[in-house]
Amino acid sequence: MSSTLRASALALPMVIGAPAMADADAVRLAADLEAGQTLSYVYHNTLNQQQFAKEMLVSEFFVDYELEFEMTVVQATEVYVDLELVFSRIEIDSTWGVFDSETPEADDATNLTAQAFRPVIGETFNVRLRSNMEILGITGPPTTGVPTDLYKLYARILDDGPLSESLQPIFRLKSPAEALPGEEWTRTVERRTSTGGMRVNIDLTLDDVGEDGVARVRVGGEHVLVEESATPVSPRFEEQRLEGAAAWDTSESRLVEYDLMKDFVLIAGNEQFAFKFSVTEQERLESRAD
Repeated sequence: MSSTLRASALALPMVIGAPAMADADAVRLAADLEAGQTLSYVYHNTLNQQQFAKEMLVSEFFVDYELEFEMTVVQATEVYVDLELVFSRIEIDSTWGVFDSETPEADDATNLTAQAFRPVIGETFNVRLRSNMEILGITGPPTTGVPTDLYKLYARILDDGPLSESLQPIFRLKSPAEALPGEEWTRTVERRTSTGGMRVNIDLTLDDVGEDGVARVRVGGEHVLVEESATPVSPRFEEQRLEGAAAWDTSESRLVEYDLMKDFVLIAGNEQFAFKFSVTEQERLESRAD
């Protein structure tokens, strides 16, 4: 993808929407986008990962961050939708340091976190969607200026994969987009951990649609291991939880909010070698529409 996506002279001006629904009670849980439209959101994520060997803590990773941003639809065709994303504020508290983009730039000289994330403010990230509102990819500015010690944190927040996963609920909660009250469906996300591959099955249920046109969606699910690791005994979950809720304004074709809590404890090994991997993550998306 080019560094800056521009509307092609051949792009047809249109609203990317859904065909007529056969059931009058069905609602659409995906965005209808047209060129020039703007979307404003705040994303908040708190993540804590710990690794234990023989009950001793050997590593820990913590980050609590908030991203405030606006996206503008550059073009919407029958095949793709292209948007430009700009962050207006970034706030981070992590194992590596603290940064708030609203603090004076003069304070950045000794702050590696600031040096990694300050240059992002005001820069353009290019977002490409399929016409069904699935994110195909996000391309950001060059990362050559990111300090080496901060690259893992930068990648965890702003790389294509994690950022696409974070923003996907803005564009659709279901595919195909139409849902009936009481209907259930599953969204699957593939992840990598230190123990191998993992699949996160996010189960959603449309509970009801209020008189205000806001659809209330219940969120649950589970984590599933998809491959074994090289540990002496195959890993298994000691405990896990995945729950949350979402609200979608069907009259404005807009995600209002999305909350998800995910935690699990993964264990492996035997009496000679005991390994434990603990993760707690809470994320929230909230619309800033007037």
